[in-house]
Amino acid sequence: MNQDYKNVYRDIYGKIRFTIIFRILAFSVIILAYILANFKNIFRYSVSVYLFIASAILLTSVYYAILVYLKKEEKYRSLIYFAFVQLFADFIFISFIVLFNGGINDKFIFLYYLLILISGFIFLKTGVMISGISSVIAIGLSADLQYYFDIGYHAYFFNNPDKLLFITSVNILGVLIFSWLLYRFSGELGILSDTIVERDEFIKNSQNFNRELFNSFSQGIIVLDEAYSVIFLNASAVGMLNLNSAEGDFKRKAGILHKFNLKITDIFENFPADLLETSETSQENNPKRFELNHKNMVLGFAMTKLEKAGHRIGRYILLFRDITYIKQLELESKINEGLATAGKLAGWLAHEIRNPLSAINTSIYVLSSENMECKEGDYARLIGIISTEVRKLDNLVNDFLGFVKI
Repeated sequence: MNQDYKNVYRDIYGKIRFTIIFRILAFSVIILAYILANFKNIFRYSVSVYLFIASAILLTSVYYAILVYLKKEEKYRSLIYFAFVQLFADFIFISFIVLFNGGINDKFIFLYYLLILISGFIFLKTGVMISGISSVIAIGLSADLQYYFDIGYHAYFFNNPDKLLFITSVNILGVLIFSWLLYRFSGELGILSDTIVERDEFIKNSQNFNRELFNSFSQGIIVLDEAYSVIFLNASAVGMLNLNSAEGDFKRKAGILHKFNLKITDIFENFPADLLETSETSQENNPKRFELNHKNMVLGFAMTKLEKAGHRIGRYILLFRDITYIKQLELESKINEGLATAGKLAGWLAHEIRNPLSAINTSIYVLSSENMECKEGDYARLIGIISTEVRKLDNLVNDFLGFVKI
């Protein structure tokens, strides 16, 4: 079904529901006033009064039952027909009450005005025009039936037709004036109603757009009030934090302002509450960045304090995302850097060790060779070389151990 039609039917449903409630209240007031005004003769009422009360209650109950059924079965298109049938049934009911209870001279003639008012509320100008013309015809027809056919047993008009004509004219004129005023007012009311509907539709569309926009963010968003209670969560925040409690109804409320009755420390037990207090007293409004471990995840936060304003609802905005993978990459990068450094160090160390070892090995080979003739000075020089290279190796090992300790 088209969204515009849904809005129309929703509006009709609300109006019908309101008229039923209004009818109950109006009839209750009328019945109470009638009883109080005639309390002494409460047991002498004619059967028509009790019939009127019972019929009004029964008719209203039937209206409400039909309305509940149509809504339950989602038969929205039938609401307009039901509204017309309801007004037509009211018209017939009022006409019989007026005709058989007191005629056009009876106090119940005001029910026509009530019918015009309800018709104008539901169908605006069209309802006022139809119900106004119908009421005028009904009043004239009632006068004719009373005078010419003696229907309604109001014989007191037989001897005074001028009074009947005067009362009929006054009632018709009153209905016409009331209908004309309500017709003009309904036109303005229709324009105002259309403006309100358009504004409501714009607000709803804006809210839906904002909700979809915030819920499309991959980052989690949390808004806190001044008491550090959560008043906003987007879908990413609900998903990352695994907030699926039925009581909180987080998924359905994600993306809209809602008092979740949940403090930030209820979600993160290790949340740095002192950071909030520091931000409250600080004059700076720079984002505060920190990290928290939460359910085998590492979350990176950026917290911003909102400026104080009369229209402001939230106090802090927290943007966060899952940086567990980034932390793993950083750790692996550090390990790889360490391994690369160790490889370079091993190459340098091997080079530095190889040179002294070569010198020592050569000196030992010369000293132990039987084919080479060495003078006494050569022995001392070779032994000095070996001693020097051994000291180099010893210093190199000590330096390496000192580096490892660092």
